[in-house]
Amino acid sequence: MALPTISLGTLLKRLVQAVLAVQGATLVALFIVDHRRKKLRKPATFPRLPPRSVTAGTSEVTVYTYGEDLYRDMLNAISQAKSRIFFESFIWKGDAIGQAFKDALIDAANRGVKVYVVFDEFANLVVPRSFFDFPTNIAVRRHPLIASGFRFPRNTGRDHRKLLVVDDIVAFLGGYNIGSLYATDWRDTHARLTGDIVWDVQNAFIDFWNLWAGRNRAALPDFGSPTWQPDIRIHRNIPRNMVYPIRGMYLDAIDRASHHIYLTHAYFIPDTDVLSSLIRAARRGVTGLRAPVPGRGGACRSPGVSSSPVRGRVRTGPDPGTDCAARRARESSAGAGR
Repeated sequence: MALPTISLGTLLKRLVQAVLAVQGATLVALFIVDHRRKKLRKPATFPRLPPRSVTAGTSEVTVYTYGEDLYRDMLNAISQAKSRIFFESFIWKGDAIGQAFKDALIDAANRGVKVYVVFDEFANLVVPRSFFDFPTNIAVRRHPLIASGFRFPRNTGRDHRKLLVVDDIVAFLGGYNIGSLYATDWRDTHARLTGDIVWDVQNAFIDFWNLWAGRNRAALPDFGSPTWQPDIRIHRNIPRNMVYPIRGMYLDAIDRASHHIYLTHAYFIPDTDVLSSLIRAARRGVTGLRAPVPGRGGACRSPGVSSSPVRGRVRTGPDPGTDCAARRARESSAGAGR
């Protein structure tokens, strides 16, 4: 019995249909989940502090733990921009806060500021596509829903970065996406940077943008840094280049600890190397091992921590007022993004 033959054209057609079907199903599921979360969501309460600043060498770092405080200062920086803005976000909601940022960027472009925008298409499937229509005086990079298969697995990573650089003099980066929910009902960590360290954040954006420079997207000028900032460093993952230094930075920091280790993550799921590093730290006398985890039953607590020898040595208290859906793993204090 002869097996049926399928032409190459038919095979490609079916493959495209399968991909579109998966995308459609994903989109429908995201709409349903998003609708239910909005309907059932209760106002969040959690501890927060006003923005605080510290000096690190020639730079200043201001830490935010409340979205409204952060958005106020970010929008103020955009409104004062005179030459150039780099803006990058994983999630960018089309609500009042999201529109405020869009309007501010458009206003800046209209007064002659060069504006460059990057956002992740997958993270914004539930946002109307029309929201991401920008005037031609704003350069936009849409991190694709599905990357080119010719570079698999290099292009499989999402763009989780959340950063803003204004006039090469002030930068913001951390865990906060853009949206009304994150303004009041979200506990995360973000930082405002000034001084020499701004170059590192700016350079992270330029390098990422230039990965896709070509005929339809001009490359940004790439200048070296006139100074070296030893007191504070920026680490960034680059999936396309298969570069993931943030994990190595954590391992190095844990290995150097002599007194305490504080970890704040939405999902604390350490691998064997991280667990082993924490255990070794505890055994050499590091007593202040604290890893706050989401509350509401500890549903996100890592089984690896719960069942390992580190359990008795790490203080894993709940992070009040937060849950698995209300926190994002962050590039945070050390990473410019993934």
